[in-house]
Amino acid sequence: MRAAILLLLLFALGAARADDNMQCPNGIVSAGMIHDEILSACGEPLFRERIGATLPGAEYDEEWLYNFGPRKLLRILRLREGRLARIEDDGFGFNQPPKLSCDFYSLRERMSKFRLLLACDKPDRRETLAAYRSLEGSAAVLPILRERWHYNAPSGERVRTVTLENGRIVNVEEKKPRSR
Repeated sequence: MRAAILLLLLFALGAARADDNMQCPNGIVSAGMIHDEILSACGEPLFRERIGATLPGAEYDEEWLYNFGPRKLLRILRLREGRLARIEDDGFGFNQPPKLSCDFYSLRERMSKFRLLLACDKPDRRETLAAYRSLEGSAAVLPILRERWHYNAPSGERVRTVTLENGRIVNVEEKKPRSR
């Protein structure tokens, strides 16, 4: 029984570490590699955005997204100070960008900024806010990049506000604009 638990634990640890690596057409990238090494192995990303420039001490400086086709996962690379800090998945890739809906019910928590752009295009107005989150059980705080993207309906009947933290949707609000 102990051997089975140990084997399961080792498998889980190995699976958790697998996200630190990514297979690219010209090699494998892993945490700690510099941006030139990543570009050499993977080529230019589909989506690239500098996200730490407006927030001193931000956890990540850049976000790069790679699409290797519909049978593989979209991969988001988070670079901090020019080095690969973390690799995340963002659902399956595609040959043609999917048609996503920008309606209130289609925008969901944890949706990436990239998918929000596919669904709704660029916002009418964008705010970047400095924010910090307390680490549970500690006096330390973690800087986060919080953004609010505002979309006006073409008819002017409502305003949709999407709040993102570190490139992921955390809240969607929709309301009628104030009367003047």
